[in-house]
Amino acid sequence: MRLFLFLIFIITSLNSICQILNNSKDTSNNYFYSQLQYELYKIDNSTISQTNKREKAYPAIADFIKKYPIEERSFSIIRDAVNLTALQIDTLIKLIDTSLNKSAYKANALVTLQRLTITETGKQFPSLALTDTFGKQTYIEEYKGKIILLDLWSSWCAPCRQQIPALKKLYKKYKNKGFEIIGISLDKDKTAWLNAIKNDKQDWPHFCELKGWPQDRTARFLNIYSIPSNFLLDKNGIILGQDLSPEQIAYIIALQE
Repeated sequence: MRLFLFLIFIITSLNSICQILNNSKDTSNNYFYSQLQYELYKIDNSTISQTNKREKAYPAIADFIKKYPIEERSFSIIRDAVNLTALQIDTLIKLIDTSLNKSAYKANALVTLQRLTITETGKQFPSLALTDTFGKQTYIEEYKGKIILLDLWSSWCAPCRQQIPALKKLYKKYKNKGFEIIGISLDKDKTAWLNAIKNDKQDWPHFCELKGWPQDRTARFLNIYSIPSNFLLDKNGIILGQDLSPEQIAYIIALQE
C-alpha cells in the first residue's frame, strides 16, 4: 500500500513538474512573441524604404519561427506581412512545423501568399476594371502618370470611415501635385455607399460593383479578405506599399516629389 501511494506521489509530482515547464515555455513564447510584434511595429513605422524594411522584418520573423516552430500565432504574423515578397512569405510558412498544417490560421497566411503572387510590393500592379457611381467602366491604367492610392473600404466598415479625415488631408495637400485616391467599395447597397461618400465628403473617384463581400470581383482577384486595405502606386503603376497608414502614405508621397 505504501509503495502504491509512493508511486502515485511520484507520478503526481512529475505531472506537476511537466505542467510548470510547459507554463514556463508558454510564458517564454508570449514574451518573445510580444517582442517580435513590437519590433515589427517599429520597423513598419520607421522612415526607411520598403526594401530596407523587408531586410529587417524578414529575418526577425524567420528567427522567431525557427526558435518556436510550433507557435501557431506565427501564421498571424505572416498574414500581416503584406510588404514582404511572395518568396519570403512562402519560405516563412514552410519554416513552421508540419504538425500545424491543418491550422485555420495557416489558411490566413496562405491568403497573403496568394495576394502577393498578384500584388507584390515593388512590382507592377495588375490591370483592373472598375465600375464608377454612374455604372461606367474604367481601367486603372487610365490613371497612369499619377501617384495613386487604391483605398478598399465600405460604408459599413467603421475603421474604414474613421481614417477618411486623414485621407482627406492627404488629398487636399497632394491633389494638385499628381496624387489621386481611388475608392473601391465592397458595398452591396448602392444608397448606403453613395450616402457614405456624400456624408464623409470624399471628393475623389469612387468605384463599386455592388455585389458585396465575398462576391466582389475586385476583392476576390486581389485576395482581400479584410478592410480597410490599400495599395499605393507610383506614376508608372509600381506598388510602393500596401496596407499603409495615412502617416506612412504621406511619408512615401513626399519622397516621390
